[in-house]
Amino acid sequence: MERTQALSTLVGGVAHDFNNLLTVISGGIDLARTGQGDPEEWLERSAAASAQAGGLVRQLLRFSRPETDALEAVRLADVVSETVSLVGATVDRRMTIRLDVKPGDSTVQANRSQLEQVVMNLVVNARDAVLARLDDSTEDAAGAVGSYAPLIVVSLGCDTDAPLSTVLRVRDNGVGIAPEVVDRVFDPFFTTKGPDHGTGLGLATVHSIVRAHGGEVTVDSEVGLGAEFCVRLPLAVSRAPLSPAPAVAGDRARHGRVLVVDDEDAVARLGLRILTNAGMDASYALDGIEAVRQCREQFFDAILLDLNMPRPDGEETLTRLRAVAPRTPVIIVSGRLGASEVAEAAGVGFIAKPYTAGDLVRSVYTAIEAHTAV
Repeated sequence: MERTQALSTLVGGVAHDFNNLLTVISGGIDLARTGQGDPEEWLERSAAASAQAGGLVRQLLRFSRPETDALEAVRLADVVSETVSLVGATVDRRMTIRLDVKPGDSTVQANRSQLEQVVMNLVVNARDAVLARLDDSTEDAAGAVGSYAPLIVVSLGCDTDAPLSTVLRVRDNGVGIAPEVVDRVFDPFFTTKGPDHGTGLGLATVHSIVRAHGGEVTVDSEVGLGAEFCVRLPLAVSRAPLSPAPAVAGDRARHGRVLVVDDEDAVARLGLRILTNAGMDASYALDGIEAVRQCREQFFDAILLDLNMPRPDGEETLTRLRAVAPRTPVIIVSGRLGASEVAEAAGVGFIAKPYTAGDLVRSVYTAIEAHTAV
């Protein structure tokens, strides 16, 4: 429940940022099309805003993903940066959130979704503490709150007391926690907030997750000065390998025949144009039935397949394509939640939407080259 409430708050704030990005994209395209100013500049601004919007969507999808027990090598620095960015979209404009991620290894063996929840709950808790102090402060005629400067500092770095651990600190200058209750803040259902401001599960959830990951969480606070929560987690003994560099494309990859399968006509035509511009022989199908028909009639070096299709869906289409073209490499292209897991389970490639032209071409090159090398 606590996670759902926090996510709802985040969605409201991110919607504001997302609409701002859409304004930059549509406005930039209009200015480039009408020749006002430098068209290249406006197109670059639109492309940058599009990339930011895609990042926001991916972050929200991660937060909404159901929890699993699977552990993986996770860069805690990435989790902290992305989560703070999301929460930052929801805070009062009078409040400052400062991020201080120190250089160095922050890879832990963890459930990424649960780590996101830990960071989110701690930052939201700090936000509420600062807001409580803001509400108790007196504004002047101009709306300024005396000399009080609301501040949350989120830092990540090595633990000097335990070299094989990383430490996350979330510090605020809010109302603070009274000494008689500070030892109870991690108890389930205990809260110092009003009945409409939390269930008392946020910090209890943090404590539970951190302990399950072999770490510890502590708190230090003084009434009227704020609080600092400290999370220590053990570094991963072995880290996940970095993604290999894209293969250099040979003649077959650079001039391969590729089928783009997507029920959105604009998306299918975009993929077609990108691949054609790269020198490949591309065609497209708007549903799985047409895709299977084309694969029966001609050979393809690679197939790009969307998952969200109505006739039939992407997974059923993949099954049918493998029946008629079992040796043709397939790349799932999707922005759907869990699509990468579907691709991994099926043993096929994956590229996330939205993608750049370079991302798409490199993925196709890599798939064809890997298949050719077998």
